[in-house]
Amino acid sequence: MYRSFKFIRPYKSVEGTIEPGNEIRVLNGTIYYNGGMLHPGFYEEFRTLIENEMVKPHYLKEVPIPYNKV
Repeated sequence: MYRSFKFIRPYKSVEGTIEPGNEIRVLNGTIYYNGGMLHPGFYEEFRTLIENEMVKPHYLKEVPIPYNKV
């Protein structure tokens, strides 16, 4: 699974506020934040956020991935 999301609203996380324009990418179960691998300690919070956003979008917008870019 390869998906890309962009924050469209400020999101208050455990560590602080994530501003609009930041990216989350999920590739084979690994979560990347703005191009860097996310520390596994934050996976649960971000997975829950992504799952909730797939049902009812509020903070994230899914960004389409060009066909030959994976």
